[in-house]
Amino acid sequence: MSAVLLLAAVYNILWGLWAVAFPNSYFQWIHIPTPNYPELWQCIGMIVGVYGLGYGIAATNPYRHWPIVLVGLLGKVLGPIGLVQHAFAGTLPWRFAWVNLSNDLIWWIPFTLILWGAWRASHAPRRFSEAELPLPVKLYPRILGENWGKLDADLRDFHTTPYESQGWMNIEKGGFVATLLTKIAGLPKAGEKIPTLLHVLPQDSEELWLRHFSDRPYPSQQMEKNRELLETVGPYEFAMRLSVEGGNLIYRSYRMQLRIGELRLPLPGFMQAKIFGRETIDPTSRNLKVHIDVDVPILGKVIAYRGEIEARSAKK
Repeated sequence: MSAVLLLAAVYNILWGLWAVAFPNSYFQWIHIPTPNYPELWQCIGMIVGVYGLGYGIAATNPYRHWPIVLVGLLGKVLGPIGLVQHAFAGTLPWRFAWVNLSNDLIWWIPFTLILWGAWRASHAPRRFSEAELPLPVKLYPRILGENWGKLDADLRDFHTTPYESQGWMNIEKGGFVATLLTKIAGLPKAGEKIPTLLHVLPQDSEELWLRHFSDRPYPSQQMEKNRELLETVGPYEFAMRLSVEGGNLIYRSYRMQLRIGELRLPLPGFMQAKIFGRETIDPTSRNLKVHIDVDVPILGKVIAYRGEIEARSAKK
């Protein structure tokens, strides 16, 4: 669904630029008189283009940003209704409806499916019974290979047993621009001792990570390729190398790509978010300690979080 919204974003922005730059061209193409005030058509182009920016934001997480999709769908339904009303009244010719075909009608089904999926996700049960939890996880042992045995025993247990874990996180943000970008992307707010819940759900060769910060979900999908970790967050895919240092697990990202279905588009180096992560075991509490830093070359620190997670095995 992210791919649909990205396509809608590109279409709306291009259509808006066309309407602003050439306000009379559509009327000339369908052979009707050009408007007396082309500025009004240019304003419509501006509105359509701004909708494109909204769809681009919604593409980062369609279910979380469902209100943008709902507003867009309402506009795509009301627009054709107005066209039909004026066509029957004789104030607009029926051939004017060509614009409604590409601007509105073709988006009805995908936008409706996104809203239906968001509704289902919001009503899905958050917690899982022991009978529903899947079989033991094998993703991280596959990636680390011979280094798996060098990992702290508690970390090995954490990454090989299905579980529901809870704890807390201290979340920090960077400067004003970085904070604005994280807000647009729907990332958690800065704060201390933020309640955190984590579910890890194995799915064949992949894992679904469901993180909740103060009851807000932040899902991601993890898989292995060439002994490296691939993590998909919204429309973005991060490639990370894992290593074991002093019994601790280290994450280092080296590539960030825009994911559109099976297509991967690498981002310019100065725009790529760099992730550094470290997992350790507290020697006293035996809780999992997490340290994550996300930086972008042109902005510096974007977000960082540190805290503790208590791993609880799902199998008794």
